[in-house]
Amino acid sequence: MPGLESADSISQIRNEVDVAFSRPPQPGSGDYDDEVARFERRVARAKQLHTCEARRCLVPTKSGRVVCKRRAPFPVNEADYVEENGEWGMKRLHPYLNAWVPAVTVNARCNNDVKLLTNSRATTNLTFYITTYQTKKQGKHHNLSAMLAKGLAYHTECTPYLEDLRNQQRLLLFRLVHTINREQELSAPMVMSYLMGWGDTYRSHHYTPIYWSSFLTALSAVFPMLNRRGASHTRYVSRESTSAIEEGTGVNVTQESGEREEGDDDLDVVTLTADKAGNIVSKCQVMDYKFRGDALERDNVIDFFLNSYEVTKTVAKDPALTSGYRHAGGRPRHDRVDYQPGHTHVNQKHRILRRPDHHNLPNFISRFFPSHDDPEQYPFYCASMLLLLKPWRDLATDLKRSSETWETAFKVFLTQAPLQVHRILSGIQYFHQCERSAQ
Repeated sequence: MPGLESADSISQIRNEVDVAFSRPPQPGSGDYDDEVARFERRVARAKQLHTCEARRCLVPTKSGRVVCKRRAPFPVNEADYVEENGEWGMKRLHPYLNAWVPAVTVNARCNNDVKLLTNSRATTNLTFYITTYQTKKQGKHHNLSAMLAKGLAYHTECTPYLEDLRNQQRLLLFRLVHTINREQELSAPMVMSYLMGWGDTYRSHHYTPIYWSSFLTALSAVFPMLNRRGASHTRYVSRESTSAIEEGTGVNVTQESGEREEGDDDLDVVTLTADKAGNIVSKCQVMDYKFRGDALERDNVIDFFLNSYEVTKTVAKDPALTSGYRHAGGRPRHDRVDYQPGHTHVNQKHRILRRPDHHNLPNFISRFFPSHDDPEQYPFYCASMLLLLKPWRDLATDLKRSSETWETAFKVFLTQAPLQVHRILSGIQYFHQCERSAQ
């Protein structure tokens, strides 16, 4: 701003300490822009100029020097700049003039500062913190199974209802619930939501669980030489929830984990379901995707589970309903896609396509995707991204040719991939950038 370039020019402007009690310029005046500029200069001269004084901002260091705790003098720059790594700086010609927001300066007439949030280390750190807070990460890493075991031990030793099995089991559930509630951290809005009967959460989207560990197990079975443990994995502190969501029941069991165990990579999530005869059979999402219908041929793993869902086949009373024609009013019938022969439930199940503007997001059940910055894990990263984003039916032949390396196959895939795929890859890597910034 003119007049605030140097100490000499600033000294020529009168220091109006009581400018904070002044009224801002009238918006209806003829020279409003000039009045705002002059008023902003007066407030900046009085409120934004920093002066170092003892017992105010000057503090001694361990070496015996005295420094300003406000970090003055500030860096001097001839022009505003933003670098590729997200670091930025504003134009400042006087080393003791602090930055300000013009709108706040004119209307509030007080000292203020400005912080530009670019894609820098500070932004990634803030993003990781906000995400962790929004997902209600517990401050204490409680072991749910250990708490339940303590509640069970107390119940077995102290209950007077050993003769009555029904009362004993009722009291057991009561004690287990109170054991968990005693250790669980609940925010005030959540407590009020429970008291008012409003439910657990407010969600704008629905979430489809994708058991990614099952896909990694299938990939490792075909390519056992892939290294799933790299430098980033050994130092990685698990941020994700190992959730076991039973499809069709709505049961969601979440366990917050700390340092990863040695054999956690070999764990696989198996979903059990019952057929019409009451037999318990395993349900595999890998088989669901592998034997998807021809209408979903070009869908990758994310598109397949987001844009369609599985239901049990029903016999339509009106044959016209199967052709998509409706005699009555209402929304049109969604398309049905049968599984290919070879699927275990080809005659009992099929998938329904969601509408294009659906609000459905994936919930990956596994450890987080690897980072492409780890050279030891980069082949596994390329294989994982091809497994996730490239349509396939046979893992041995569709992900890459036998003469190709994972790096080459992934590079060729990126040259033809749509913009949405590049955005997904950028989002996956952004998590690792935020995590490293927060460490």
